[in-house]
Amino acid sequence: MMKFRDVTEFSKIIGQLQSFYLFNHVSEERLNTMLEKAQMLTLDGDEFLFKRGESYHRGVYVILDGQVDLYTENGDSAEMVYGDIVGLTTFLGKSNYSVTAKAEGTSELVFLPELCIYKLMEEFEDFRTKYNKLTFDRLLKISGDNPTNITENTYKSVGGSMTTPVLTITGNKSIFEASSIMSEHRVGSLVVTNDDGSLAGLLTSKHIVHKYMANPGRATLPIAVSYFMNKKPVAMPPEFPIVEAIAELQTQGEDYAIVVKSGIPVGLMSNKDLMQIVFQNSNIYNSHINGMSTLDQLRDAHRNLYAIAKTLVANSRLTSSILPILSSVHINIQKKVYQLTLGSIAPEIADVMQRVTNSMIIMGSGGRKEMMLDPDQDHAFVLENNATDDDKALFIKFGEVFADNLAYVGYEKCKGNIMASNPEMVKTVKEWKKTIAGWLNNPGSEGLLWSAVFFDMDRFEGDETLVWDIKEFISTNVPERPVFLIQMLEKDANTKQPTNIFGKINLEKDGEHKGTINLKTAALTFLVDVTRAFTLSAGLNDLNTLERGKHLERKKVLASETVSDLTGSYETIVDILLKEQIAKVEGGELPNKNINPSELSLYNRERLKTSLQFITKYLSRGLKSLKMN
Repeated sequence: MMKFRDVTEFSKIIGQLQSFYLFNHVSEERLNTMLEKAQMLTLDGDEFLFKRGESYHRGVYVILDGQVDLYTENGDSAEMVYGDIVGLTTFLGKSNYSVTAKAEGTSELVFLPELCIYKLMEEFEDFRTKYNKLTFDRLLKISGDNPTNITENTYKSVGGSMTTPVLTITGNKSIFEASSIMSEHRVGSLVVTNDDGSLAGLLTSKHIVHKYMANPGRATLPIAVSYFMNKKPVAMPPEFPIVEAIAELQTQGEDYAIVVKSGIPVGLMSNKDLMQIVFQNSNIYNSHINGMSTLDQLRDAHRNLYAIAKTLVANSRLTSSILPILSSVHINIQKKVYQLTLGSIAPEIADVMQRVTNSMIIMGSGGRKEMMLDPDQDHAFVLENNATDDDKALFIKFGEVFADNLAYVGYEKCKGNIMASNPEMVKTVKEWKKTIAGWLNNPGSEGLLWSAVFFDMDRFEGDETLVWDIKEFISTNVPERPVFLIQMLEKDANTKQPTNIFGKINLEKDGEHKGTINLKTAALTFLVDVTRAFTLSAGLNDLNTLERGKHLERKKVLASETVSDLTGSYETIVDILLKEQIAKVEGGELPNKNINPSELSLYNRERLKTSLQFITKYLSRGLKSLKMN
C-alpha cells in the first residue's frame, strides 16, 4: 500500500495520457501544467479507491495500469481498465459517490483535481465534448440504461431555485441609497452592476455595518457603494449544483451566491435558502414526529433516522454541517417523549412540575448539537431555589420514567448515570452552583467526568432563565480556575491518544472491537475537550465545537491556521464516522463509534491519519497554552 505522491515521470505519463481517447487532442504543454497539480497513487488488490456514500474527492482518477471495478448498490459491477476515468458521475454533481470502486489487483492511477478538468473543458472544445459524452455513457452503464435517478439526486442546479429578478445598484450610488432600497424591499443584499449590466460586486447589510457604521472615522470615508462592496463575490452559472454552491459559500465564508449568465446577474441565492432546499426532508420529518402519539411510533421514527441522515449526507459536501440538523430531529423525538411522559405520570408529579419553576437541560453532544445516529442520554433538572426535598423526589420519579421511555425509543441510558433519574442530577440553582464550585476546586475523577458533560448544556424544556443563571456562573468562575482546565486536559493526556509516537493509529488490541479505533473516545473527545477548555478559559459560552473555534479565532485566542486544522480534522472524523454508521444500519447492524481503518479507502485512511496526528498535537498545544496563562 502506498500514499498519494507527487508526479515525477512527467514525460512517461504525458505519453500515456495522449494515447487515451479523452486527452489525445490536449497539448503536451497543457498536460505538463496539469500534472504539476496531479498526484499518483498505487492501490493493492482489493483495496478501495472510494466507497459508495463517501465524500467526493474533488477530482477524477485515470487508470494507468491495472483494473478498478465499480459496484452499484444492487451488486452490479463494471470493469474500469487502462485509460478509463473513475469518478466521472460524481464530478458531474459534486455529491457523494454512488458506487464503490475497488482495485482488482495492483493498480496505478493518477488523480486529476477538478480545477484541472474545468480548465481543459474551457480551453479545448474537443476535450469538453468527449468528457460530456464519457460522463453520460458512464451514467447509463451504472444505472442500467436509466440515469434519471442519478442525475436527479446528484445534479440539482441553482438555476431552478434562485431568486429572480435580482435587486441591483450601480457602484457609483451611495450606501445610503443602497440602505434605503434594502429597507424598502426587506432584503439583506444588493447585486452591484457596471453600467452595461455586468456583475461588479455584492453589497450586503453587513458590509455597511462593519465597514461604515463601526468605523470611528466614517465621516471622512467615501460613500460610494463600490468602496464597500465585495468585489469578488461567489458567482456561478445557473447549471451549478446546489451542493457545490453550499460548499463554495461555506469555504469562502460568504452568505450569498450570485447566479450569472453571460456575465449578467440573473439570480441570487442565500446560504439559508440553499440549506433549506437541501434539508427540507428533515423539516418534513420533524413535522411528522410532532403528529405522533405513542412511544412505538417514536421508536420507529428513531430507527428510521438513518434514512434522513443518508439523504442529508448525500446532499451536503460538509458532513459536519448536517449534525445540527440531525440533532434537531433527535431532540424533537426526545421532546415528544417528554410530552408523552408528562401526560402519563401520576397527578402529584405533574402538579409539582407545574408548581415549581424548573428547566430540564440536555448535555454533551445534544447540548452541542453534534448528535450522530447513536447518542445516549445526558439530561438533568435545574429547579428554583425554594424547591423542597419532597419536590426533588418527585422530579426524580419523573426522570426515572423519562429515562425508561427514552431507552425504549432507542436512546441508551448514560453509562455515567448523568440522567435526571439520578438524585445528583436534580438540584436547585443554588445547589448546582455549589456543585460546580466543588468541581472547580477539587474535581476528582467523577467531577472531571460530569463537568465535561455538564458544561456542554443547553435548555431542553422549561424556564430558560434558570439555565442562563447557571451558564453565567460557569463563564464567570471557570476562567478564574485555570488549574481545573489543566486537570481536565491532563486527564485526556493520560488516556490512550489516537496516535503513537511514530504517528501510527492506536487500535484496540483485544475484545469485540479488536483492530478498530473508537472515533468518539479516541478522537472527537479530544477535539471537543481542548476546544471547550479554550472557550471556558476565555469566558465564552458557545456550545458547538466549530462555532467555538470560529469565536476563538475572532477573539485571537487561536490562530486561523489552528482553527482551519481543527475544522478539517473535525469534518474528516465526522464524515467518516457518520457514513460508517449509516452503512452499518443498512447492513442490519447497530451503529457505534468504532471503525476499522484498514477497511477505509486509501483516500480516507490518509485523511483520518492526518486528522488524528493533528489531534495529538492539539491536545499538547492546549495544555501548554493553559499552563502558560
